[in-house]
Amino acid sequence: MKIEFLFKNCKPVSNNKTTSFTKKGKYYPNKDKIVFKRIIDVQTLAQRHEIFDFETRYSPYEHCLRATIVIYIPESKLITKKGYVSQKSLDLANCEKVLTDSVFKRFEKIDDSAICYLNMEKRTSLDNTYRIYYCLEIVDLSGI
Repeated sequence: MKIEFLFKNCKPVSNNKTTSFTKKGKYYPNKDKIVFKRIIDVQTLAQRHEIFDFETRYSPYEHCLRATIVIYIPESKLITKKGYVSQKSLDLANCEKVLTDSVFKRFEKIDDSAICYLNMEKRTSLDNTYRIYYCLEIVDLSGI
């Protein structure tokens, strides 16, 4: 079984850029992180019944999870004018944790530590907007 999420008009945030610091050394989430988490929260709330069904079929004694994440980025942000992948484009490793934590906030019985397989890609967006496709699939533990 799998559950799929499509977060439209959702610009991913990097873990490196999600907090701001005060002069006293305290940190707080910046505006981009707050907006990002709100978009994820609204969409996952809309799919709460699917999440509940997914959790009832999952057993930590028999299963693990396969996560597939595809981040669609406007071509002008991903590819330079010379045709190279921009060094200013999103760092996948830095945005995965914020995204995964935000998605798993809705799950009551499954933690993101259950992910044993992770596939993550960034692709150019055909409609020139940011989108995130996030899929979780239940996998039999015997395959590990």
